[in-house]
Amino acid sequence: MTIAKIVRENPNRGLWLLAWIYGFLSILNCSQSLAVGNHIQFLWILLFSAVIAPFWGMIVFAFWSWVVYLIGKLLKGQASFSFARAAFAWSCVPLVVNIVLWALLIGVFGGSLFQATQQSVGPMFLLMFVLIAKVVVMIWSLVIYINAVAEVQQFSIGRSIANIILAWLAIGIALGLIWVGIGFFINPSLSPSHAVLNLTLRMQL
Repeated sequence: MTIAKIVRENPNRGLWLLAWIYGFLSILNCSQSLAVGNHIQFLWILLFSAVIAPFWGMIVFAFWSWVVYLIGKLLKGQASFSFARAAFAWSCVPLVVNIVLWALLIGVFGGSLFQATQQSVGPMFLLMFVLIAKVVVMIWSLVIYINAVAEVQQFSIGRSIANIILAWLAIGIALGLIWVGIGFFINPSLSPSHAVLNLTLRMQL
C-alpha cells in the first residue's frame, strides 16, 4: 500500500499502532541512555514504556509533522497537516525490526541493558549484528520518509530532503534559544555563551 493511497482513503489509518511502535522504542532508548534501571526495576520499565508509548508517539508525530507542514508551506508544498503526519507515521513501519532486536538484546543482557554498569561480556557477533541492523533500518525508514514527503507535498526528492532538513534546523534553533533562555533565567548576569555553559554544567551535576 502506497502513501498516496493511504492519504487518499484515510490519513489516520494505523496511526495509533505506528505511534505505539515509535513511542515504545523511543522510551526504551531513552531509558537505556539515562540508565533508568539503576533506580527502577526492569519489568516496570517495560510496562511503563508499553503503556505510555502511543501517547508519546502521537505527541512526537504531531509536533514534528506540524513543523514539516509549516516549512513545506514556505516551499509551496501541497500537504495538509494530516497528510504530513501520515507520511512520518508510515515511515516508521521498518522500526518493527528494532522491536525484535530489543527482544534479542533483552534476552541476552536482561535488565543490565538499562543500568550504568552494563554486562560487559557478551556475544560480539550479536552486538555487531544489532548495530548493523539498526543502521539499515534507520536508512530504510529515512528513504521511505523522503519519498513519502515528496508524494504528499508534491515535491521532487531534492525539495523533499530540503523540507526535512529545514524542519530539523528550525527545531534545533528553537531548542537552542530555549536553552539559552533557561540559562539566562538561572543567572541573568551571564552572557549567552556562559548561560548555556552554566546550564549544561548544572545538568551534568
